Amino acid sequence: MAISISDSIQCVGLPIIVTSSKPHLNFLIDTGASLNVIFSFVYEGLPDYFNLLDSEKSMYGIEGNVVNNRQVKATIEIENTKAETIFSVLEADEVVYRMQQENGFQLHGILGSKFLADNKWIIDYDNLQILT
Repeated sequence: MAISISDSIQCVGLPIIVTSSKPHLNFLIDTGASLNVIFSFVYEGLPDYFNLLDSEKSMYGIEGNVVNNRQVKATIEIENTKAETIFSVLEADEVVYRMQQENGFQLHGILGSKFLADNKWIIDYDNLQILT
């Protein structure tokens, strides 16, 4: 199956995919990110959607500083394919707000290279799609 990222790249200049089941969440596909991220306002706004894990993970924050983040697990559905994944909860309200003001959409998280590898997703840059 193929998931198009062409429209999002044309509209906002970024490869964004939207979950197909509620809640509809917008994720940036980021091959440079080693971890998956869910922004704290999403985690706090949907407490029943995420399962808090008993662990933390260190990562570089938005400003380049090392931060410890809570780990949560969730099952997301994209194009009728479900995938269970672990997210690091990241406080980035100001950055997300600025992106929303500049691009007219709200970003909820990031799916990194581990998600792509675990789910055997392949990015076809020539056709601007993700092959699942």
